[in-house]
Amino acid sequence: MSGTTRRQKLSIYIDDAELRRRAKVAAARRDMSLSQFCEEAVREKIDLEEGVDRIAGAIRAAQRMDERRARIGRLGLSARDLIDEGRRIWLQRKRGRIPSGLRTGGSSNLFWWNDMT
Repeated sequence: MSGTTRRQKLSIYIDDAELRRRAKVAAARRDMSLSQFCEEAVREKIDLEEGVDRIAGAIRAAQRMDERRARIGRLGLSARDLIDEGRRIWLQRKRGRIPSGLRTGGSSNLFWWNDMT
């Protein structure tokens, strides 16, 4: 069987006759076999759980960032100032006033060549 994958069989038992009937009806409404419907339902459930894991990971990352910020302290710049500076630089670049080979240095209004670190 070159180029194709073999389908794997998975048997499930549903004790609830009403649930089985509802699954068959739902599959028929979607013009799918019961197997296709069940496979899609399992995929959706796993994707949902993995999505919850991603959200939990993002929350943990945000908590770690908050801990770092607490250790470091205030940066001395407000978010508003940083946003305004970014917009100002963006507009200057758009208008051609800052060569694209230059990097800007935050709110200090300094410029560095790209090859300088």
